[in-house]
Amino acid sequence: MVKQVTIGRVCIVGDFNTIREENESVGRAISSDINEMARFNNFIEGCDLVEIPLVGRKFTWYRPDGMCKSKLDRLLENSNWLNKWPDVILKGGRRSLSDHVLIYIEGCKKDLGPKPFNYKDLIERVWSASNIKGWGGYVMKEKLKELKTELKTWSREIFKGMDKRIEDKKEKIEKLDLLDDTFGLEEDEITRRHNLLGDLMIETSWKESQWLQKSKLKWMKEGDVNSNFFHSWVK
Repeated sequence: MVKQVTIGRVCIVGDFNTIREENESVGRAISSDINEMARFNNFIEGCDLVEIPLVGRKFTWYRPDGMCKSKLDRLLENSNWLNKWPDVILKGGRRSLSDHVLIYIEGCKKDLGPKPFNYKDLIERVWSASNIKGWGGYVMKEKLKELKTELKTWSREIFKGMDKRIEDKKEKIEKLDLLDDTFGLEEDEITRRHNLLGDLMIETSWKESQWLQKSKLKWMKEGDVNSNFFHSWVK
């Protein structure tokens, strides 16, 4: 049933009444939630869903006395939804009299960083710019050679130093999170963190795509990217 649902466009938003990580809750015992966290994370991964970062708030539920708070509300989407509406973000608003903060989905044109690479544009540019003359088979062969060169150049530009860029973004996001936990963030700092998260999502997606193309193994989807067996198969 789960596999059938994930074929189409899936967007799930609301109160899931559980956390994914220990740092998503303050003021309550976590030990009783460990199994529930594992089941929830397995559900998300098993359905190939992605959690869209929450902007503006760290926690979404507060106990009336303020001594306990957790992140319970989320936005989960699958790749088909993200491909159709890549600019969607989740924002947290005021809590008012409710024990939950207001969350709402918003469209955005700029905050999510660079768009995924469009191979069609590159192919059309190389094909139209080529002035090779000759019989059909020769022209096709030479154009494919030019396209291969362009793709290699693009790949070097995109993937060179990607691991370092990813780690740098993670470090910057962590520093902003720690600042948020202690003093809160200004509007420009919130925007900067959101932009970093958007860039990190895209670069991580590119890296996973690169592993997938190299591995050519069906069980890549199960998350075995760090196993010795997997690396022994990567060419």
